[in-house]
Amino acid sequence: MTISLNDVDLLAANATLPFLYLFLFFGIDDFFIDVCAWTLRVKPKELKSVHLDQIRQIPEKRIAVLIAAWKEEGVLKHMIRGNLAAIEYENYSFIIGVYPNDLETLAEANELAAEIPNVVVVVNSQEGPTCKGQMLNVMVREILKLEKVKNLTYDAFIIHDSEDLVHRLEFQIVNGELNYHDFVQIPVFSLPVSSFSLVAGIYIDEFAESHTKSVLVRNKLGAPIPAAGVGTAVSRKLVLECLNKQSGDLLNVRSLTEDYELGLSTQTFGLKSKFSCYFFLKPDLKREYIATREYFPKSFKASVRQKSRWTLGIAFQGFENLGWKGSFLHRYFLFRDRKGPFCNALIIATLSVLLYTTARLFFPDASVDPEILANALDNTQIEPLIEINLFFMVNRFLNRVWSVKIVYGWKLALFSPIRWPLANVINFLASIKATQQYIQNKILGTQPKWIKTSHELPEGFGGAPELSLEIEN
Repeated sequence: MTISLNDVDLLAANATLPFLYLFLFFGIDDFFIDVCAWTLRVKPKELKSVHLDQIRQIPEKRIAVLIAAWKEEGVLKHMIRGNLAAIEYENYSFIIGVYPNDLETLAEANELAAEIPNVVVVVNSQEGPTCKGQMLNVMVREILKLEKVKNLTYDAFIIHDSEDLVHRLEFQIVNGELNYHDFVQIPVFSLPVSSFSLVAGIYIDEFAESHTKSVLVRNKLGAPIPAAGVGTAVSRKLVLECLNKQSGDLLNVRSLTEDYELGLSTQTFGLKSKFSCYFFLKPDLKREYIATREYFPKSFKASVRQKSRWTLGIAFQGFENLGWKGSFLHRYFLFRDRKGPFCNALIIATLSVLLYTTARLFFPDASVDPEILANALDNTQIEPLIEINLFFMVNRFLNRVWSVKIVYGWKLALFSPIRWPLANVINFLASIKATQQYIQNKILGTQPKWIKTSHELPEGFGGAPELSLEIEN
């Protein structure tokens, strides 16, 4: 069967209208979140000095900071030492989970435990890598055993990674919030990078918009808050509830985004969750957000790899493990969480069709019938649909630019539209990879293992030079 250019023209033209309607549907979905943010006046809250003084007066809960480590030699010791020097809180311990076959990380963790009294090392009973959820489950069970031996009780647990820069006031904020909530998530932002570091800049764009608006809207509307994997705090009550109802596990080992499911389960257990996005003004009037900061992948391949894991865990395993249960509002946000693979494919397909039809109209081929494409596109709905979708696209650009501006300043914000096409390509390829992995795992009956990206810390962090997180605002 031979496919002619006339056939391609007809296919592209006939696909234009349904693609535009789908684009419109998802544009309205995102615009709804914008409208909620505007009308409900949802935005990060300024933490006044008087409020900070009140928070500091709250008695300190004993906090266990969980760090699951696999192949983190050379990073782990600097992360621990750097954060110990910065954190303005006393009653906490770093619990480091390592594997028996990861000898370099194990040696580094033991070195830290010998040097620092509030560092505890937990060695997994299994060789690594398993999945992060399995490691964290082992760590929690060992902590509960340790409590009996040392006659102490941990009131809260915070999950962090080996590349995290913990804000000096994070534990104080969590300490206050856990008086009223059992699950608390603070923002996660990328450390500032060069404006020309386009791949790493994608995470700046996405987390800035999500954690200064989208998740805040979700919180305001009363929907469950998904965990971000780091800067995630849970009360002892929630931990014991999970252990009791999930066969002794805190996290689901059948998911690569076990933390995401933990956040959603809070409401299922009848407990309260909170997304706490605060900033305070420094003497120069620049904002300092109380957030976890880290570097994200800087290479194209590493970004596709990481985002494929997120997509696999949230969109595919999340659907399989959690279904569509809950209120309409809960299910609506589940839809927003899981729409990624379809949206990514739709964006690439729609732009491809529009670019093709535009090119064919402006550069016709004399060997084919020019009327085929023109007649197929002769629909009164197409022009207004394109105009409305362009409005939604420009609105997305402006919202994202503003979100980046209020966290990083104008220099990085103005590059956000330039990073947008690259983000779509990476997300599209990540969706394809996630789909392939999910199908492969279902056919073979296997569970995906912990596939981590390489980690790095800012130069000087954990050493003699003091790290500066100054960013232009």
